[in-house]
Amino acid sequence: MPVKNMGWYFKDIRKFELVEGEIPSPGENEVVIEVMYAGICGSDLHAYTGEHPLVKPGKILGHEFVGRIFKKGRNVEELQKGDWVVVEPSLTCGKCYNCTHGRYNICRELDVIGCTKTNGGFQKYVVIPANKVYKIEKLPPKRAVLTEPFAVGIHGVRRSSFKPGDEALVIGCGPIGAF
Repeated sequence: MPVKNMGWYFKDIRKFELVEGEIPSPGENEVVIEVMYAGICGSDLHAYTGEHPLVKPGKILGHEFVGRIFKKGRNVEELQKGDWVVVEPSLTCGKCYNCTHGRYNICRELDVIGCTKTNGGFQKYVVIPANKVYKIEKLPPKRAVLTEPFAVGIHGVRRSSFKPGDEALVIGCGPIGAF
């Protein structure tokens, strides 16, 4: 029996539906990842309850996930079938002023995998641009699923004026603040 792709489709506020489809094929410079672990982020929870201003029903959520390369498209050389990988979920144009000045998070064409346009990791197989996929070799996959939220916390600290040894008070922290 052929393998199918299964995913949790965000159909409406407080409603997911298990859907079945074909395993996607990668295009040029893309890979298909077989998702092994996916984190449920606060963004996913706020979308589910209808409280997220940008994430709306009509897609498969999940921007924190780890998996293995299942297939690769043409021109993908650094990744091999079976490699364990994590995904950087921000898809940008790479050409606008913001992107060329390191502010890709405010690119006018920003698409966050599993949040805005592109389906995410709450499915068994997902197509991702190869330049947004990173091999994990020393970090166990169950820990690597925390890469994206950990990176968000690191970004916040780097933007601050804190130096090693400084003290800080974190009030009302969620998972990212707890890191």
